[in-house]
Amino acid sequence: MITPKLLFQMAKACSTDEPHLSIVTHKDGSRYAVWRLGVALLPSDVLADASEGTWRIYANGSVKRRSERVSDVHVRERILPLLDRPVRVPITETPWLCEAGSRLNRLVDRGDGHAVVVDNALWAPWQEASRLPVWQAGGVISPLLWAPDGGGRAEGLLMPIRLGEVMQVPGVYQDAMANAFGAGAL
Repeated sequence: MITPKLLFQMAKACSTDEPHLSIVTHKDGSRYAVWRLGVALLPSDVLADASEGTWRIYANGSVKRRSERVSDVHVRERILPLLDRPVRVPITETPWLCEAGSRLNRLVDRGDGHAVVVDNALWAPWQEASRLPVWQAGGVISPLLWAPDGGGRAEGLLMPIRLGEVMQVPGVYQDAMANAFGAGAL
């Protein structure tokens, strides 16, 4: 469940400077917190007094308007429609972590032998924000979506890390899944 404290954690993980978020309203009236790397549905009672625009968020959940703002038109026309993207592949969290520079990344399993790489600092708060199943909206570099089923509107979106190559699920993990659930598990 999204709380102001969790929004602060999400903003801190997404921001290279002071934690901030942009609030954009979907054409159906739903409000979303938006960052460069993700989107989260705002419950009606969270940041209810904050209007559309870009806000600095503090650890206690209070906000202060920032002068720069995200392009509402871009978000409404290009980002929010991804929440309704129909082609979805189920995603399974794995225990596999890998380092890339100073960043710790998590590998998540698409079930087809390919792994999706996500920043673990982003994965953790998005997983906490929604207990819905995770899907990938298409190929291995498509956004991850938290949605009730393969076709419903997602309440969260997180961009994976784009690498120069497609990662494979580690063989040790594939072997353990096959032993636990049978050869058809992956």
